[in-house]
Amino acid sequence: IGFFGVLAIDLIKELKALGSPKKVTVRVNSPGGQWIQGLALYNFFAHYSGEVTFLIDGIAASIASVVVMAGKVIMPENSFIMIHDIMGFADGTPDEIREQADIFDKLKLSIVQAYTAKTKLSDKKVLEMMEVETWLSAAEAKELGFADEISAPVKLAALADPESFKHPPDALKAAAPAPTPDSPPTPDPPSPPMLRSATAIDPAQIREQVRQEAKEIAAACAQAGVADLAAELIERGLTLEQVRARLADGERVVRE
Repeated sequence: IGFFGVLAIDLIKELKALGSPKKVTVRVNSPGGQWIQGLALYNFFAHYSGEVTFLIDGIAASIASVVVMAGKVIMPENSFIMIHDIMGFADGTPDEIREQADIFDKLKLSIVQAYTAKTKLSDKKVLEMMEVETWLSAAEAKELGFADEISAPVKLAALADPESFKHPPDALKAAAPAPTPDSPPTPDPPSPPMLRSATAIDPAQIREQVRQEAKEIAAACAQAGVADLAAELIERGLTLEQVRARLADGERVVRE
């Protein structure tokens, strides 16, 4: 969710292009992603006018576990939900970092409320589970209220690397496909378009170019009323022109 995955604005736009159907099934297999993007999806589905069902094809971890709280949750017997404490990074002056920590606290409160609204567990219980990265099997998730139904086990969709988590369950490790000697190497993410022809430019000039473009992207997002999307779009390596086109195309979706 977010980063090099799915932006909330894109998924919402795709769903609206289908005519906002009365019944929607969202298949989920996600290790998580950006918290703000996930909360945007949660709020969209929580207020969706139709019936929303989430089918977990493998794992719904981190912020993905929050998104699925917005509707009916069906888990095959061999799928998992994982919840943990909010994580992120901050930079800037000491005062700016403290301000960002305050924002994290507010995001954490929103996440706790999403879990408790679905499960009816207490804030205290949810916070305890978040602190230790809690993995729930389908049976455990249903017992605690995170899931509504359990279905027959399925062949798990491609999984994220279990080792990227702190306490992945043994069943998840066993389900992860083993790498093969002839597997093609994972390609590096594409370079931002603005740097593809920059080999002859002085490094200081490159840094200034990147810094200036980031400022202009942030300004464009702020003007469009979606300042929280700026870091996401910059992280994905979009150019200023691409961001402006995306905002112009998605402004109606963002504001609805």
